[in-house]
Amino acid sequence: MKKIEPYLAIAMLLFAIGFNLWLYRVEPTAQVDPNDNTFQFALVYRTNQIWDFADKTCSGNILTFPICHFSYLADHWVPNWNEGYNLPFYYSHIPQIVIVGSWRLLSLFTIHYSLFTYYHFVIYLLLCLFPLSVFLALQVAGFPWLTSGFGALLASQISTDGLYGLDPASFLWRGYGLSSQLFAMVWLPLTLAYCHRALTIKRAIIPAIIFLILTTAGHLGIGMMTFLALIPLTLAAPILAFFQQQSLQKIFEPLKKNAVTLGIIAVVSIGFLSYWILPAMSLDRFHNFSFWDPVWKFNSYGVKEVITRLGNGALFDFGRLPILTGLILIGLFTIQYSQFAILFIFFILLYFGRTTWGNVLDVVPGMKEFHLSRFIVGVHAAGLFLAPVGLIWLWETITTAATKIILIPKKIISIIIFILIIVFIFPAIYGQTIRYATYNDTLIFQANTNYAKQAANANSLVSALQELEKTAPSRVFSGRGGGWGKNFLLAETTMTMYLGNFALPTVLWLPLCRHACKFGKNRYPAILEIDTKKSIMENL
Repeated sequence: MKKIEPYLAIAMLLFAIGFNLWLYRVEPTAQVDPNDNTFQFALVYRTNQIWDFADKTCSGNILTFPICHFSYLADHWVPNWNEGYNLPFYYSHIPQIVIVGSWRLLSLFTIHYSLFTYYHFVIYLLLCLFPLSVFLALQVAGFPWLTSGFGALLASQISTDGLYGLDPASFLWRGYGLSSQLFAMVWLPLTLAYCHRALTIKRAIIPAIIFLILTTAGHLGIGMMTFLALIPLTLAAPILAFFQQQSLQKIFEPLKKNAVTLGIIAVVSIGFLSYWILPAMSLDRFHNFSFWDPVWKFNSYGVKEVITRLGNGALFDFGRLPILTGLILIGLFTIQYSQFAILFIFFILLYFGRTTWGNVLDVVPGMKEFHLSRFIVGVHAAGLFLAPVGLIWLWETITTAATKIILIPKKIISIIIFILIIVFIFPAIYGQTIRYATYNDTLIFQANTNYAKQAANANSLVSALQELEKTAPSRVFSGRGGGWGKNFLLAETTMTMYLGNFALPTVLWLPLCRHACKFGKNRYPAILEIDTKKSIMENL
């Protein structure tokens, strides 16, 4: 069995990736988005506009051009919503730059896709390749081959009722379109694994720094979680030494060593991203605060609710038996990989949020306005290290028990148990994922059909508004989110969000905009109002 374990593990990895490629194959065919992807693509579209602007504006000097070009791409005005906002200054912008840059590069080789299609194809690939990230992370962290293979099979199978974690619902069309989170998610397991490995192997420090930078550049919030994850990784060995009743020297020696190693990783990573992180943190008083978001996003759920959801499977197994939850809880008590158990407990404690801890977490820079409910990402990430450990423990325990009862060689029993796990446990887990994705395909086909009926008029409207922007710059009013605007739809997305995809400046979208609504027409006298009672073309 040992000789074929690497091949089995790689086969499981290839199956996990291939399954995702097949299951989500309809995802990049979407013609319009109903979720946060409208916002994300709008930033990509605006980045493409700024790329052209930078090309024309920056000096041709070979030394100054790259710096000038990047400065525009990393800090520019996004006029799309309300009265405009300098989003890249506060928000992740590297993913948008990479998407636009790679799209332009492919265009040089006569590979022509619309930016919209290419953006969705990138998201599709990242989502489908996530099992590879988990597999490699488990290998880097020193897990056996089969543990890594099981980790790949479980990587994309988390299921929640819209908790914004690492489950497919966070990224699919019928879900929430959190593609910015996806840009960080693919690096997160590797970051945790290399930071763990750097504690014992110094050459792992450099990849730990690289992946921490990539995680943070993909999504600042997840980057902040990852920096916080360095705390339990630092304390894991000392905590274990303490519970093993070892001497103070054996407790404090690893503490000092771990703190220095992970401190270097953190400081160097912050140094590379300081052009963005430090100004964003120091000038956060100018950062917009959303009145749309319910209070639970900021405060999370508290001890009782989190523990209840963990116990009933809602954090990992919504819509099915809590199998994945059970595997994680088994892995939680496996001594060999207890550092990841400590990491899991750490993120559970943070996930309790302000509901439990009050304002204690506000001492961490950036936490005052942070959605503490998003610590579910850390809970999920740590759980992905524990679930395959629990599955391996279950396999080995059943095999050992069966060997004592049945007079068959242990190798044969081990193979039989392995087959039973594949045949019975994984279909029970995969069923919910398949059901969610199947209905997702149905909704995409429906939306594409609806969009096809309106596409000609919508394209004419966008073209006309773009021409008006050149000759008579103005803002478009297509309804407020709290009023008729929420029902003014193009296929399954609001017209305001759709227009934002083309960097057309809209106004008065926030439901709480007393001053803007009161003085909006005085400040912006040229407001083009779209009437829902008329057809799209009649509005022109």
